[in-house]
Amino acid sequence: MRRRRFLAALSGTVGSGWCVLSDTQADAAASTTTGDAVGWDGSDGVGGSDRDVVAQRTADRTLALSPSSYVTDDRGTVELQFAAPATADGPAVLRATLTNANDFENTFRLGETPPFDRTPQAKPETTADRLPVFLAPTANHDLCETPPAYGRADDGRWLLAREDDWLPETVTLGPGETVRGEYVLLGHPESRKPPLGRYEIAPEFALGLTAWRTTKQGPRGRSAFEGTEPPSLPVEEERPVNWYHDADRESAVYLEPSAEYVSLPAELEFTFHNHSRRPRSCEFYRLYRWEGDGWRLLDRGYPVQACYGRSPGERTTFRLRAFPGKVLEGDGGLRSRSMRLDPGRYAFAVGYDEVYAALFELVGQMCGIPLAERGQSRSRFL
Repeated sequence: MRRRRFLAALSGTVGSGWCVLSDTQADAAASTTTGDAVGWDGSDGVGGSDRDVVAQRTADRTLALSPSSYVTDDRGTVELQFAAPATADGPAVLRATLTNANDFENTFRLGETPPFDRTPQAKPETTADRLPVFLAPTANHDLCETPPAYGRADDGRWLLAREDDWLPETVTLGPGETVRGEYVLLGHPESRKPPLGRYEIAPEFALGLTAWRTTKQGPRGRSAFEGTEPPSLPVEEERPVNWYHDADRESAVYLEPSAEYVSLPAELEFTFHNHSRRPRSCEFYRLYRWEGDGWRLLDRGYPVQACYGRSPGERTTFRLRAFPGKVLEGDGGLRSRSMRLDPGRYAFAVGYDEVYAALFELVGQMCGIPLAERGQSRSRFL
């Protein structure tokens, strides 16, 4: 069922406020995106992993979708992919489909099937002062007659002109029937800089958009162990270890500790970042302690499904709670562990084919070690 049929069927219940745009903008969008000018199979220049990852040409940003599909409770299958990056000629383009996987006709509440909801957008996951990014429907959308207006800022970013409700509240699909929607990625009218970090499109299904700096994708701060050359970890088949303290701004994949010098009792997080263009895994974790003449393996986790093939832009966080007293039970998650650890130097590692690790040091019940004193200990590991 194509767009005109949908609009004819829905016009009696939606009203005229669906889409707000200038006629000039709509005509321009239609001239480049309507009809069969662009295929839906990714064969128009964006294919393979590039359907999930694009490098913008208007800002120092790489964008990744993860995951790229989900299934609703009423068996609506939603798939989303990039079609083109942002350029001087136009914003980044995404395409989505909603398919009725039932063997009967079903009415889908579109507010529960982003990005087919009324005002599709990706909201920042954490920082409150960041503004959302909009997925504005184009003229090549089965459920929108005319797309919203947008323009280009002086710094090259593409921004939405005005936020509004653009799509209907429901759509009825027959068995196996699909609606298709094309979108352009636009900044908030009041935004002052390109997106950065994780943005949620459908948080209940973990569907989101991650943005990172293309040229400076690695850790932003300096490691307290910079310049340290620790002895090799006894990992499987003596695989090389990618240490956090060796990572720089160009490192695409790394394991980042929340702190490197911590006083007991302590809670540490180790976050695995994948800013590359292919899936990476962090399926095993290992905890080592330096014993003076070598590394001693203290703990090793079983494979966790969440760590198999982390897509570009995805991250996984492991949590370690360290107590100077008795061993305490974990919270039941394979990515969270509570245990007794004495003061000393440790290493936390993840991955099998590719191993990523971070050093950290636990000290007694004190406020911490000044950075100048830490520097004195970096020249020797033992």
